Amino acid sequence: MCVSAPLTIAVLQLRAFDLADHEHAWNELLRRIDDAAAESPRLIVAPEASYPASMIGSAQAYADAAVRGDAEVLATLGDRARRHGCWIAVGLVLRDPFGTPQNAAVLIAPGGAVVARAIERAPASWFAPGGGPARAVVDDVPIALFAGSDALDAASAAEGARVLIATGAASTWGRALDRLPESPAHVLLAARAVESGAWAVAPGKVGLEAGSRVHAGRAGIVGPDGVWVARAPSDRAGVALHTITAEALDAAPRPASPLAATGRPSIASRPGEARRAAVVATERTPSAVALMEALRARVRAAATQGAMLVVLPDLASADTRAVTSAETLPLLEALSEETGTTLVVAMAERGEGTTHKTAYVIERGRRIIAHRQSHLSAEERAAGFEPGREPPPVIGTPLGRLGLLCGVEALVPSLTYGLVERGATLIAWCAGDLDFAVEPLARARAIEAGRAVLVGGMATDRGGASIIDARGTVLATTLDGRPMTALADLR
Repeated sequence: MCVSAPLTIAVLQLRAFDLADHEHAWNELLRRIDDAAAESPRLIVAPEASYPASMIGSAQAYADAAVRGDAEVLATLGDRARRHGCWIAVGLVLRDPFGTPQNAAVLIAPGGAVVARAIERAPASWFAPGGGPARAVVDDVPIALFAGSDALDAASAAEGARVLIATGAASTWGRALDRLPESPAHVLLAARAVESGAWAVAPGKVGLEAGSRVHAGRAGIVGPDGVWVARAPSDRAGVALHTITAEALDAAPRPASPLAATGRPSIASRPGEARRAAVVATERTPSAVALMEALRARVRAAATQGAMLVVLPDLASADTRAVTSAETLPLLEALSEETGTTLVVAMAERGEGTTHKTAYVIERGRRIIAHRQSHLSAEERAAGFEPGREPPPVIGTPLGRLGLLCGVEALVPSLTYGLVERGATLIAWCAGDLDFAVEPLARARAIEAGRAVLVGGMATDRGGASIIDARGTVLATTLDGRPMTALADLR
């Protein structure tokens, strides 16, 4: 191969929008393309689902949103390519012949025509699967175009390409957008660049989408040595610009490995023991109706993304007049049945002249256990709560044997050890509006017990919700002060 000119690439990092805000997403995409074109790049790359959104939820939700037609979207982007005289690669949600949404990536030539289209092979449940990566040539440079997560698996599809365009918008978990850790997707993409000896382009999004996905930002370009040569920040929209020289593009690619030649299982579909769980951070509201609407939205979002178990907070904290089981449990039982999930939640239980803090496990609409909090804080005692007489229980669930902790019970190490002795394989902690940092304590309990800990909490700078693995590693966590859902796969 002989490349006669350098390739200047503008990599877009867009603000994340919810599906309901798809018009804002559309206008933002066009504006950012126009802004990037001012730098005279030869190729502009935008992330997956730049229009209308990544978190669709269902084909019906997509249909109900009344988004722009595919022909209009592609014609407008083609006009932008002609106007600016450059190639545009962009991630979009497009319809298959039956009208079902698909996670797509298209490459548009400077003349305005779509010359390549990739459809993610193993997408989220609301997308129809497609045929995977596409190949094309941009100004004499062979490229491989990947939609969604396909680039993380398909080393063989990259063979011979000099530039890999991976539209998948990386996500990760952290307490604040400007301090997000490196996304596993970016780690894997850098490895793919090294394996194939190609340049890899990673556009991105930034912000919270649908209350449950934290987009990692840090869009950029990584070289064949695995080093990022251009990078956007993790907390704001922008553009990363880099020119790859003709000499660098002419460098010989690494030969394909035997594993790539024989294929490998997709990360998204690899068989194993993955079980998806979710935790919820919610804000305190003066209205029980508003609280239930928020919980419905959070649990439905988790179920849509495949969560089998959802851990909610202690909704009572130190207030005996707060959310009570008599009024709220029937609503949560109906929600559990509707979504097919197992819910863990704590609230006030009144009866026979006493008030307890009680944690419940609700499985597919049926309450299978109730645990009265056995260890109370001084504030809870002063508020009028009475302690339970039984230690925290262990109960069988679809994700394994679940040990329950409620409120400040997590402060007592012996209670956690007791759960392990009784066979708990993971621990759910309904934490409330506590006066100490929740996540460090959860990590300590996970390390000590050698068990994953799932914490549902209030959306404060001390609390939030987290999923911690058995080594104390944070798999997922909510942003400080933001009511949202965090999800992770447990193995």
